[in-house]
Amino acid sequence: MNFAEAGVTLVRFGPEGSEKPGIIDAQGQLRDLSSHVSEITPETLSQASLDDIEAIPAGDLPLVTGNPRLGVPLTGIGKIVAIGFNYINHAAEMEVQLPEEPLTFMKATSALTGPFDEVIQPRNGRKLDYEAELVVVIGRRAQYISEDEVFDYIA
Repeated sequence: MNFAEAGVTLVRFGPEGSEKPGIIDAQGQLRDLSSHVSEITPETLSQASLDDIEAIPAGDLPLVTGNPRLGVPLTGIGKIVAIGFNYINHAAEMEVQLPEEPLTFMKATSALTGPFDEVIQPRNGRKLDYEAELVVVIGRRAQYISEDEVFDYIA
């Protein structure tokens, strides 16, 4: 099964802190992957690991009953490096001037939530803002690599 071609999505499901790995198959059914994969981490997204998972017939994975919570898509995240003001329109909405150089900042991994988890507004917060996020998972340690090598490190 090729995930992209088959319309399959890797997920983590279950109560917060007790999530299990799973897939949503091409028919939209949640299936338990935990007997084959202990967790979904950046290493799980390596090509070798994905090849192993793709070799499992989806029908061999147990269906998950009910409507369990979907969690953060992967665990074992070392750090989150973010880039601010990716979209000109978003900066305009916020009425801020775009910086000349990309603005980078760190986020705590505790800021991650499942796709349908409640978003808690800080007590002193006045406004919540939403935006689309693009995530690149770095699958192995990298330092001082050339631009030509970048894709060798993306999971």
